[in-house]
Amino acid sequence: MRHAWVVVIALAGGCKKKEAPASDPGPGTASGSAAASGSAAGSGTVAGSGSGSAATACSLDGKYRLRYSSNGRNVGWWLRFDLAGDTATLTVDANMLGLKAGPLAVVRDPAACALTLTAKNSTVGDLAIKLTVDPANGAIGGWMTRTIATSDTDKGTAIIGQHDVGEPKSTLACLVPGIYRIEVAPTATWANEDAKDDRSCKEVGKVGLTVRVEPMGVLPHISAVEDDPPYAEKWIEDEVAYVDGGGCRVEAKFTSESLTLDTRIAFDGDKVTGSAASATSQIVQDGEAGEGLWNCVTKGAPLVITRVP
Repeated sequence: MRHAWVVVIALAGGCKKKEAPASDPGPGTASGSAAASGSAAGSGTVAGSGSGSAATACSLDGKYRLRYSSNGRNVGWWLRFDLAGDTATLTVDANMLGLKAGPLAVVRDPAACALTLTAKNSTVGDLAIKLTVDPANGAIGGWMTRTIATSDTDKGTAIIGQHDVGEPKSTLACLVPGIYRIEVAPTATWANEDAKDDRSCKEVGKVGLTVRVEPMGVLPHISAVEDDPPYAEKWIEDEVAYVDGGGCRVEAKFTSESLTLDTRIAFDGDKVTGSAASATSQIVQDGEAGEGLWNCVTKGAPLVITRVP
């Protein structure tokens, strides 16, 4: 049985129909419609991992991992920063917001267990991010506004995430957070996706991608990253569904222009196994008639999953 919580991230699209900007719903609660990494529509609810502050007090200091929408990707971008006293520090560039790693202006409101970040730049104009932290579990809900955006819809969007005191923790004994490499086993048999196309798939090489696995509340989150440090987030559509196993078994699908990988992954501490329900790899070949493109597919192939030291 599949749990109802699904995260869907769409690739950035082209021109969109102009829409009126969404209105700010107000502070709300972190454990409500903007629970940590909830549904694609931002309406799911996910309990926190207990890595936030104690239920009877609000401590805003710590690490913040946030997800927001931009340029057609629904809850598809990361914003990560640390807060210590009145100093907020962006730890990773947020390119979609035109922000480089470094200090951010912040106003704390411990009484409401809330804070507001602000910035000004040519990419998004005046930026304001209002966050509320659930002190019981660290779940974050909030609202982000931009005066400049690719669409009016992006000028006001929900933001969700997780607040951690110390390093992110998980209640899942099966999960070891980190960077992982997922590859289709070399024993896989590939065939041309078009049965009428006789072009060979013998040239298919290593097929896979690098992902970051991290706890978001009581469940793992998996997102595609670049293959090399600092493992920046990558423009890949991904969809993650959780099946029976208390979060230890997931279905994760990754899609880009040249790769589709529909996986079944089981976490068991240092032992992570999986298979590809299906995988598609694009072959690109230059010839006398110009560039040639065709897709090669395999089904049911085992995966080789290794944690990057």
